[in-house]
Amino acid sequence: MSNTAIDTGGSRLGLLLPTLVGGLVAGFYVALFMFSYAAVIFTEDLAPFLPSGVGAMLVGSVVISIVMALRSSLPGVIAVPQDNPTAISAVLALAIMQRMPDTASPADAFTTLLVGIGLTTLLTGVVFMIIGRFKLANLVRFIPYPVIGGFLAGTGWLLFQGGFIASADVSLTFGNLALLFQPGVLKLWLPALAFGTVLFAVLNRYSHYLIMPSIVAASLAIFYAGLALSGTSLEQAVAQGWLLEPLSGGGLFKPLTPADVLGADWGILFGQLGTVLTIVLVSTISVLLNITALETGFQRDIDMNRELQFTGLGNVIAAFGGSVVGYHYVGMSVLEHKMKADSRLVGVIIAAVCGIVLLAGPAVVALLPKFILGGLAVFIGLAFLYDWVYQGFKKLSRLDMAIILGILVAIVTIGFLEGIAVGIIATVALFIFNYSRTSVIRHSVSGASYHSHVDRPAVQRRFLREKGDAIRILTLHGFIFFGTSSTLLQRVREVLDATSPRYLIFDFGKVDGLDTSALHNFVKIRQLVEDRGCTVVYADLSSEVETDFEGESFIDGSPLVPHTFRDLDHAVEWCENRLLEAENIPLSVDEHPLREELEAVFGDARLVEQFAGYLERREVGAGEHLIRQGEPVDDLYFLVAGRVSLQLEFDHGEVHRLRTVAPGAIIGAEGALRQGVHLCPQSIVADEASTLLRLSAEALAMIKAQHPTVAVAFQEFMLHHLAEQVGRTTELVQDLLVVEE
Repeated sequence: MSNTAIDTGGSRLGLLLPTLVGGLVAGFYVALFMFSYAAVIFTEDLAPFLPSGVGAMLVGSVVISIVMALRSSLPGVIAVPQDNPTAISAVLALAIMQRMPDTASPADAFTTLLVGIGLTTLLTGVVFMIIGRFKLANLVRFIPYPVIGGFLAGTGWLLFQGGFIASADVSLTFGNLALLFQPGVLKLWLPALAFGTVLFAVLNRYSHYLIMPSIVAASLAIFYAGLALSGTSLEQAVAQGWLLEPLSGGGLFKPLTPADVLGADWGILFGQLGTVLTIVLVSTISVLLNITALETGFQRDIDMNRELQFTGLGNVIAAFGGSVVGYHYVGMSVLEHKMKADSRLVGVIIAAVCGIVLLAGPAVVALLPKFILGGLAVFIGLAFLYDWVYQGFKKLSRLDMAIILGILVAIVTIGFLEGIAVGIIATVALFIFNYSRTSVIRHSVSGASYHSHVDRPAVQRRFLREKGDAIRILTLHGFIFFGTSSTLLQRVREVLDATSPRYLIFDFGKVDGLDTSALHNFVKIRQLVEDRGCTVVYADLSSEVETDFEGESFIDGSPLVPHTFRDLDHAVEWCENRLLEAENIPLSVDEHPLREELEAVFGDARLVEQFAGYLERREVGAGEHLIRQGEPVDDLYFLVAGRVSLQLEFDHGEVHRLRTVAPGAIIGAEGALRQGVHLCPQSIVADEASTLLRLSAEALAMIKAQHPTVAVAFQEFMLHHLAEQVGRTTELVQDLLVVEE
């Protein structure tokens, strides 16, 4: 009993200790990053309001951490205000400051910015909740990967650039290069660059969770030791630009009030709607990507829609504190998982640490050197650039990297929104280019090898094998638009030059749709085909495509598609019939000369007479079933007059034709070579009054017993028939294996 109690206590302590340590370390990280994020946004004229900006970030950390700690489907996950929306919020801050009227005070600009950030976070939270509520999380699959990479690389640049602003109040631009290298400015940003670079290099090589706190603590110790040794007071350090100006009185937390909302310059905010929507879009993409990454890191499935609903709720609440958008923090969450700190208590501890810093007031902000705040931004920016530029060259194609670099260059030289536009345009152009190179012709088959499902007399079969090249079948697939239809036009021209068909069949069975430009190209195709003395035939048009074609007419006003059939089989049959009629070969005969075919194989008229004596004549009326699907059969039929179809009949009434047989056809050849009764897999129905000769299983057994020579001759006849069918099938398969490039 006592041993059990001791074990239980030890187990609880073993779980609690990593949670406490992990939560405290993560809380330190989060608080430090919130200082850095605020320093990136609240610069230049807004620098005096940095403590309030830090407070807004910390409020967001407290709220979002608590909500996700309690409601996330993934215990131990960390969710806080993030770097992607922070980087774009810095762009928003700069735009607001530039557009504020000259009569406005810095306080007016701060209020407008804080309301703008809060509104953006509120809108993003609502979007998160809607996506989660309606289970639309898979929308991220529709964003091209290179565009996402370009967004993140651009975010890295903005954060890297923000490090210079936070440490030296000077933006890293080509126009500021001379200013950046002035001694008074250089001494401020160079330590930040060094701090961020060293931190990135060390953490890129080692992953221990105490590395960052140690480097920050060591940097603080060196900085304050340097102040003491040089005799520099805190006031002098502030004057020299090393520390922020202290803000006396009040705490860091200043929630948005109705007076703030009314006092904001809404004209300027409406003018920045594009930037606001960009933050919403980038945040939505980022949260979905981060949740996907957490599934890999935690090696478990995550309910993405649930995560979005509660992340959205946290953002809606945090918006009233002026926080930027927050969501799942992948690296820190995975680190906690590796530390065995998979507990909801982690998020609570992080919130407690941020709350303590929040209550400590502006004095905490004033103690942090600006080079540490700027250096953290440099560190995060370098991490993004390393992942999406340096590592991208190792993993991605050159075209994908060109898009990423194009977006990055556009962001650096023009702006973030323009960079996004460049990425989308480049991706669409690349898609159109690549898709246009893919032929919409899946197969190009000759009518000599692909026949309709009509079993014809030998004379018709021989003619179609010899002259079937006059029919050319083009099986189309995919979506046909202006790019692929132009390629199709060129391919049709090549087919006409190479084979000179009399009938060109377009099989639309696998076509998803087509655009207006494609319709116009089909007008050109018909003109080209008819100029060559060829007839265009369309098969298996969907109702949508058929409607599109009906709205288009030929040059003389005639319909664009004069010959349409419900499927390829009937289209091929129609073309075959036209070829046969052109050669005066009758499509049907009243009585098929079965005797002639038998004599050609048997080689002896006497054997044919003996065999014919065992055949039973059977008359079937139009529409009458010869055999019903599923009935037991063991008979063989020779069709000598009329027309019969083999079809599948479904319970809901649908009928699918397998093949139609004409005089001379043999029905049940495969079953006749098997022993015993089997169930007929399809129904056999007379399309018109027909005459058949039946060879029953009993009659065949009698032939084998009484006339072995006749039985052998009959088996040779059947093998000859089946070999001919196999040969035709093999030719067709060979043609179908040739896929258009």
